[in-house]
Amino acid sequence: AFGFINTFDWFIFGSHVVAIAAWLLGSPVLATFVTLYVILALYYVARFVTQRMIKHAVQNLIPDSEEIIIASTIHFFQWRVAVTTKDHYYVGRAFKRNISIYEKFDRLPVPDNEIIRSAKKDKNLAAFISFSKVYNWRIEEKLDGTYVTFTDLRYRSNGHYPFVAVVKLDDDLKIVSSYTGWIFSTEKLYKKLAPVSI
Repeated sequence: AFGFINTFDWFIFGSHVVAIAAWLLGSPVLATFVTLYVILALYYVARFVTQRMIKHAVQNLIPDSEEIIIASTIHFFQWRVAVTTKDHYYVGRAFKRNISIYEKFDRLPVPDNEIIRSAKKDKNLAAFISFSKVYNWRIEEKLDGTYVTFTDLRYRSNGHYPFVAVVKLDDDLKIVSSYTGWIFSTEKLYKKLAPVSI
């Protein structure tokens, strides 16, 4: 939740493997695991301090920032950066304390119209909005229905933003299907949104 430890952290995993191996080879259990958790406590402190230093560097770079999200990646020295200002979102990366901003988006308020109100009734979209603070949105009217897409800007990968919430509405603005999750191709998204036949 705080973003300074990645979902999978190689150091935490590896240190547990080493400690368990040492214990299985005869190392005293108490000394082994007390040492492990002292090292991990210091590691957590180091990651927290590093995150704070990066946040300070981002504040210097974008002084009008209202919210700064600094999240760890699987790479020790790389961090995801997402910044909210009054009018824009900024997305970038930090390597050590060097900040690179890759993209800047206009911060457009979500309209309060019939399409959005209908889409917001969907549980997938409601869940997405509850935990995503930095996103953009779009409405696309196609032959097979209206698509409302919210894209999380925190997760940039190879120039794309794969974490989305999509709601498909029919001509009467009733929810046909929806999906929240990782999408790396349009074909996969359409398969996820296809109605399930019984």
